[in-house]
Amino acid sequence: MIVNKEQTERLQNMLNQVLLNIGIGILLSLCFSVFYGTHVHAQQIITYLDRDSVRIGDTFQISYVVKGTYDRLFYPDETTFEGDPIVLKVERFRESSSTDSLVYTLQYFQNEDVIIPAQPITLRSGDSDTTIYTNRIPVFFKSSLQDSVSQFRPMKENYAFSSGILPYLFLLLIPLLGAILFWLKHKKRSSLQPEQRNYLGTEFEDPLILLRREIRELRTHKDIRSHDQADQFYVQLGDSIRRYIKRVYDFPALEMTSGEIVRGLVDHYASSSVIEKSRRVLMESDMVKFAKMTPDEESILSALHVADEFIDTVER
Repeated sequence: MIVNKEQTERLQNMLNQVLLNIGIGILLSLCFSVFYGTHVHAQQIITYLDRDSVRIGDTFQISYVVKGTYDRLFYPDETTFEGDPIVLKVERFRESSSTDSLVYTLQYFQNEDVIIPAQPITLRSGDSDTTIYTNRIPVFFKSSLQDSVSQFRPMKENYAFSSGILPYLFLLLIPLLGAILFWLKHKKRSSLQPEQRNYLGTEFEDPLILLRREIRELRTHKDIRSHDQADQFYVQLGDSIRRYIKRVYDFPALEMTSGEIVRGLVDHYASSSVIEKSRRVLMESDMVKFAKMTPDEESILSALHVADEFIDTVER
């Protein structure tokens, strides 16, 4: 009986110890879950888009509301976004000690639906960094034409030819191949003749002087009375800036869109002031061409003033 009683007490103590350990484990798990869950879910990003669809030349805004506990906030700037639409400006609004609003103003020059990719936003608290990503945002293209003629909208992708036209294409290729062979033969014959070189070099002209001359000529045509005149004025203004960029930075700015030119200036390590002035002049020119705006005299003078600021910036 004594042995049985001791065994019973020993088993009872072991059972009590096991139950105590289980209780402590459950309590620690609950504490860890509450702390960890609070820590993980303390950071939050809410995304807002101010419109459902856009047309060519439209500007729109994307807002990212960041909520959490952090000391510093790192977010994408104008040069982080790639491709179209392009970012015109980025604004930050501090709503409270734990809430920031990041407002991106963009301009759309595509002719199809696009998706704004997820963007990284880093929150620093002490020595710890937490990076969270925004949602991908679809931007839907809205044609200015009626649905019945939407297939004729500008810049539409070409459709494949039907197989019935292939024989005619082959017939056209035969004389084309003959012309190419004749040209290659003539080129080979010409290469055998001694080359006559003209050593009279062309006089170098300063790109800045050429730009000043072109802007001075534009000032004589600032009396704009129709959209066609405005379109011609802004085309000449934009081409003047493009020619200067082509001569100085040596890339084909005349064949590139405004967004591609801005990215080209970034790739060629142009100063931020030159990039900003170029973007302003080209964007204003695009607004008149694509958005069908007819600017008044004040807008024309403002555009010329921006061009003068561009000249002053590149002259420094």
